[in-house]
Amino acid sequence: MDIQLGSILESACAMAGYDMQYQTAPVRWRVMAAAAVNEGLRRIHAEKFPALRRIEFRRYRPPWSVVRDSWLVGQECWHNGRYWRLESGDGTDEPALPSTNYQLPTKSERNAK
Repeated sequence: MDIQLGSILESACAMAGYDMQYQTAPVRWRVMAAAAVNEGLRRIHAEKFPALRRIEFRRYRPPWSVVRDSWLVGQECWHNGRYWRLESGDGTDEPALPSTNYQLPTKSERNAK
């Protein structure tokens, strides 16, 4: 079912006593109607599609690279689709290896920085 904004506005003007055959809707009313429709669509979007809203803070972390001169303890990097934090050492070993000095930071730790 399609409802056109023009028909809603014409109905509102007719209810206010305007004869739409001889008069046009005042500009102020058109602006108010557009603002009301935009606000309604924003509310529907927020309620029905919450996954499309930004829900967490993201901070850029550089990609891990063995070529890099040095990584500092506590510094985070991006590698294989995850964030990693260097716990000790110089960071020359790959984060995804079992014997690495990197740990996966928790989500709350990532967002706190």
